Amino acid sequence: MKLSKLTGIILATSMTCSVLADDRGWYAGLDIGSTSYSEQGFEDSASSGSALGGWKFNKYFKLQGNLYSLGEYSSNSDIVDSVEMNGLAITAIGTLPLGEAGFELYGRAGLSIMNYIQNIAIGDDTFENKSTGDAIVTGFGATFTHPGFQRLTFHVGFENYYFETTNFSSSDNNSHSINNVVLGARFNF
Repeated sequence: MKLSKLTGIILATSMTCSVLADDRGWYAGLDIGSTSYSEQGFEDSASSGSALGGWKFNKYFKLQGNLYSLGEYSSNSDIVDSVEMNGLAITAIGTLPLGEAGFELYGRAGLSIMNYIQNIAIGDDTFENKSTGDAIVTGFGATFTHPGFQRLTFHVGFENYYFETTNFSSSDNNSHSINNVVLGARFNF
């Protein structure tokens, strides 16, 4: 009796591990997008880009890194000419498979180290005011992987980057939020 229970447990565990093993693995890809950014003196949109890679633990959870650029934004200000943002994000992604057709919904949340670069013009002189800080990254979207070719996955999503900077002329903190609509593809190894 004990031997049959033990055999059943081992068999069930090995079957579960083989099912999960099919959903595990490395992936890498690219995103392109359109961002919108608004703050005092700014209201602009730009193109974004991202190189991404990650590990899929199972069909419900991934950990992903993104090296991204959120674009350069022109200013209406007399002092600040433009603002540029880029960085590195690490996010946890939860997925919800929608049947066997290859569609999934996802939500993501994580942290980023962001470079915030202001190009400042005073008279005929221009200089860069660079700061690096933390950003909160959130997002949601949908993916499609063709059931017959599971190496390639396409996704569309919405992302938000929230961060704070210190005003260069005072010690006040400014809150910023950038919205990004992305379209991308990834290769599953």
